Amino acid sequence: MMKNFGFIFILIVLFNAACKTNSTNTQNTPSEASDFGTAAYYQKYQRNIDRLYHMLQGTFICYSQSTEKEAKLIPWKVNNQQDSVITYSVPIKEPAKDGYWLICYQFITSLPDEPIYCAVQKITPVDRDTFLSDFFDSPAEIKLTKMIKDLKTVEQSIDLEQLTPIDEVVTYYREKITFFKGFSNIYKDHQNQNLTYRQENYEVHPENTQFATRYFKDINGDTTINKASNIAIEIRTSKPVSEMIDQTLLGK
Repeated sequence: MMKNFGFIFILIVLFNAACKTNSTNTQNTPSEASDFGTAAYYQKYQRNIDRLYHMLQGTFICYSQSTEKEAKLIPWKVNNQQDSVITYSVPIKEPAKDGYWLICYQFITSLPDEPIYCAVQKITPVDRDTFLSDFFDSPAEIKLTKMIKDLKTVEQSIDLEQLTPIDEVVTYYREKITFFKGFSNIYKDHQNQNLTYRQENYEVHPENTQFATRYFKDINGDTTINKASNIAIEIRTSKPVSEMIDQTLLGK
């Protein structure tokens, strides 16, 4: 009897340890951890997909940088340099049951409920080191203030079966334990009324995500358009996204 009890106790301990190590539903962002945003923090996740999933989450302040040597970071400001551009990426659903889903939401600080970009993102493993990231439009209305006030209600309003695929797909692959690279397919440039095509190359680091865009005249990428394009850099911040907007919008 004691042997059976000891065996059951060991199984419980091992199960709890595994759950803590591989847990991926971070509705409560652990930004208060002393090592949050560092390589050491993300090394806690043993599987590459869990590590990438968590590295894509968070609140990021947007900058740009020219491709010239030793170029300085320039904050991405709008409205006469009064407003910053922020990217907010938050996990939704249950990874073990539904897969790895995020809401990717980009906005300017004075208009938080009128996003520049908003999509539902799904990350799917191809193999141990390679992952596909698909993007979707949601018929449910997604607003930042609603996410801040009650993320669970926003999450429940998103029916995964009713999502509409967006034509951009990103392939990520692991370079180092906390460094992933990625590239998108060539897809229509919606910012140019679908008249040209574009492709992004990504780097995902613990402290930031960055990407550069190339432009083409055709879907096959045979003819390049020499269009100036800075590197976009999104730098992680531990500041709560709720503190980046007008507090009266939150009823405070």
